[in-house]
Amino acid sequence: MLIVDGWSLLRSSLRSAWHFTVFLDGGEPAHPDTHERHLRYMREDIPRESSDAVYEVSDSMHPQRLYFDSC
Repeated sequence: MLIVDGWSLLRSSLRSAWHFTVFLDGGEPAHPDTHERHLRYMREDIPRESSDAVYEVSDSMHPQRLYFDSC
């Protein structure tokens, strides 16, 4: 098993490289210089909707898996 961590690894050009993807949603980026890049990434690559699992991690002591299916 290989686990790869990094910002913007769920770009559409890289998606086919991964068998299973997890998006950690913690809100806005910590550094203000990356704000515009973050917004563009979220708008153009839509990592939240294209990943296999999404976790809300804004409260690091209580991460929570989010489910977006219609069941």
